[in-house]
Amino acid sequence: MKILIPHDPEEYVNKGSYLRRLSEAYSSCGFHVFNGSALFFDPGQRFDVVHILWPEHFRWIDRSESAASCFTLYANRLSCLAKQSTCIWTVCNLVPHRHVKSELHHWLYQETINCCSGLVHHFNSSKKLLRERYAVPSNMPEIVLPCGNYRHMATDLEKEKARAHLGLQTTETVFLFIGQLRLP
Repeated sequence: MKILIPHDPEEYVNKGSYLRRLSEAYSSCGFHVFNGSALFFDPGQRFDVVHILWPEHFRWIDRSESAASCFTLYANRLSCLAKQSTCIWTVCNLVPHRHVKSELHHWLYQETINCCSGLVHHFNSSKKLLRERYAVPSNMPEIVLPCGNYRHMATDLEKEKARAHLGLQTTETVFLFIGQLRLP
């Protein structure tokens, strides 16, 4: 079985690990996994499954084009692929960051739902919240796969050595932040 994840891991500093782990999981089940947006737009390519993660990232198909043009190109191609492949979307966000009130991005997510045969959620609450915001067919298959942990990235560095490495005194307060800070 050929699976396309149409995202380029090297373009995602913080998401590259997620893409690699997803690809590894599919590969460990014996599937042939392909990554890359170029393959997504190649009409000569055929895949059994197309697994979408971040529809909004197709904004950068062509930096000289408007977001609306890029999203339309993506939606048209996904619609074509949906006729020959099983398309699924992992709902990583209910709306793209920085575009909460954007009608264009709402349209983009709705088009993605319209083309998909199934949805993957990281939390049970996502199913209800997605249906409150978008028209999700009542017969749409949906599964919940909790977002994995990243313990494989942790090191066995002791607290004192970590503080020394960062130049922190033992009396200084350290805050742990999980997520990504974004400039407005």
